[in-house]
Amino acid sequence: MPWEPGVSGNAKGRSPGPRSKVIETLRKPLEKNGKAIIAKVVDMALEGDPQAMKICCDKLLPNLRGADQVVVVDGITGNSSITEKAEAIVNATVTGKIPPDQATSLLSALASCCRIIEAGELLARIEALEAQLGQ
Repeated sequence: MPWEPGVSGNAKGRSPGPRSKVIETLRKPLEKNGKAIIAKVVDMALEGDPQAMKICCDKLLPNLRGADQVVVVDGITGNSSITEKAEAIVNATVTGKIPPDQATSLLSALASCCRIIEAGELLARIEALEAQLGQ
């Protein structure tokens, strides 16, 4: 029997609680013994256990990300075309003047600018066509 659009096959919805009994079975002992487990991992880390140290460090320290820096790419001026700007970014990367991750960010920003320019130009053309049709 097919369902009608917008009608749920389960009028009461999903029942509250965990999606899996396995999760609930594992969660109860952890909740009961969580403080003791954490204390044990910390003790093991202090005793030099590398895996315990990794667990503690992973929870204490955020993942490191590269810090963005201001870069100047030779060959880019206010009058440069989008193509010239992209070529200058690629050349700066190839010659080692800017790191690849920054080049990726710059090229992504440039691509976004292209889409914005295209959308604006298309809108202007559509409005011009509509104006001509309306006359």
